[in-house]
Amino acid sequence: MANQLFNFGPPVAQVNALQWFFEDTRWQGRFEWLGLVGHGAYGVCVRVRQHFADPANPQGPARDFILKQANSTAHEPNLRREMMRLGRVAGGMHIVRPILLERSPFYDFDAVPAHQFIHPSRKGHLRGLWHKKGFMLGPALLMEPLENGTLYQFFEKRQAHNLPLLPNRLLWRFFLCLVRACIAMAYPRPFQDQAVQSLEIPNFEQEPGDFTHTDLHGGNVLLGDTNVFMQEHQITPILKLIDFGAWLNAAQNN
Repeated sequence: MANQLFNFGPPVAQVNALQWFFEDTRWQGRFEWLGLVGHGAYGVCVRVRQHFADPANPQGPARDFILKQANSTAHEPNLRREMMRLGRVAGGMHIVRPILLERSPFYDFDAVPAHQFIHPSRKGHLRGLWHKKGFMLGPALLMEPLENGTLYQFFEKRQAHNLPLLPNRLLWRFFLCLVRACIAMAYPRPFQDQAVQSLEIPNFEQEPGDFTHTDLHGGNVLLGDTNVFMQEHQITPILKLIDFGAWLNAAQNN
């Protein structure tokens, strides 16, 4: 959901309501608001830090996550569809990884099984919380942050700094990442709670499926980190696909 793809600004009231939600004292400093990440045709993404220990100790254990929320009730079906579709393919490591929160503020704490990384309905005390601010949380998708921005931004930075042409070995590695992501969609591996994402390898005993990404562009391909334990990413950041809200099954043999 790269900002440069759209001509409208972020929904300020929605972003303010999300900030208020995470800074509410009821969470006792468990969450730290980090700000708006991006916005698109039907949703907004913000970044939040979850503190696992004493929030007064900024050096204590913590992790960041991205929260994506529909920008209106009319667009909630799009986000629910994205949650469902992402869950089908997120077992592959070249797909953005959903994040699970223990004691999540989006659930009635004891009511929702841990394997549900989506929030399918508005719940109890949250309804009252959001009515006070004239805004309701609705469904929320939580994902890992990918630190190095979009593929568009990567090439824009190269151009802005007047760097030389990128070496073929880098472009080939990026291309291999995209091939891996296509394999993840052709041979889907569902996301499992707390499971490690696995390298995508074709299953030659199985016909490829009809899952497609119908909005694939440089704004929906993000750069993650390098990984010294993976030969393909020891010196080159991994590319991951995001934004699976659009729906279209590929025609047979197409």
